[in-house]
Amino acid sequence: MKRPDTPACALILGFAAALALLYAPAPSRASLPDLTLAAPRETPLGAPSAIPAPSLAPEPLAIPVVPPEPPLPAPPKEVAAEKPPSLPAGEVARLPAAESPVPSFSRGSGDQKHVALTFDDGPHPIITPRVLDELRARGVKATFFVIGERVKSYPWVLRQVVAEGHEIGNHSYSHRLLSGMSEEMIRREVGDTQAAIRDAIGYETCLFRPPYGAFQPNANAIFREYGMNVIRWSVDPRDWRNRDAMLISNRVMRESRNGAIILCHDIHRATLQALPVILDTMLGEGYVFKTVSELCGLPPLRIITASHAPSRSASEAKN
Repeated sequence: MKRPDTPACALILGFAAALALLYAPAPSRASLPDLTLAAPRETPLGAPSAIPAPSLAPEPLAIPVVPPEPPLPAPPKEVAAEKPPSLPAGEVARLPAAESPVPSFSRGSGDQKHVALTFDDGPHPIITPRVLDELRARGVKATFFVIGERVKSYPWVLRQVVAEGHEIGNHSYSHRLLSGMSEEMIRREVGDTQAAIRDAIGYETCLFRPPYGAFQPNANAIFREYGMNVIRWSVDPRDWRNRDAMLISNRVMRESRNGAIILCHDIHRATLQALPVILDTMLGEGYVFKTVSELCGLPPLRIITASHAPSRSASEAKN
């Protein structure tokens, strides 16, 4: 079979393509993409701003936004308790001025061989005068811390004490423990005794010995009101417990040192019996007996001599 010529075939195919283009429908304008760009806009300053090309990505779904709840307030911080200011080493906390201690003595200076002999809980109508006899016989002066109730009962004994040159101190009105009392009760214990002493001898004292040697700081303001010096002791023969004259005297002589304040009681017979041995032995050893004021360097109390001592009333003489 004879193949057709190539030029003739090409002519026939070109004629067919031309007829297809002639009779094909024309495309609409809407079906063509708009390839034109909008003219650039000008900003107020005249600078053109680029318009972004439209995004072909689908728009995300609109999700409602719920505002977050406000945070809860933080719990208040605990405020640490303020610590008291620390004190430098060697210092101690000081009491308020109203409670600061008044001058207090339990002994005197140890420079010399001086001691003070004291008697508590009197005056006693029988024993105190006999104690005075022993002291007078040796030229010894002592200090007597008296109970207000006893002063009211035996004022003439107190007058005899001061008439012989001895010293008087306040030992409360009822000899009750001050540390368990209110300020008002302490004031009565001190003040009523001061009044009883003044009524008996014409003046008051500035020496105070607390019963049992104890009191609370609230008593300091009261002592200060009365101008008191607190007097305790350094030698206690415990004659209030052991009624043995030899035991009492041995303890006094064994424990006494220069500047000692010796505690005794002029209401016990055993103390009266021990007194001559105490006085004679200590005087023989070179001790000098002083009043508390002399031993501690305090201003001397007023001394009433025998010629100026108040006379006993008729009612007192009967007792």
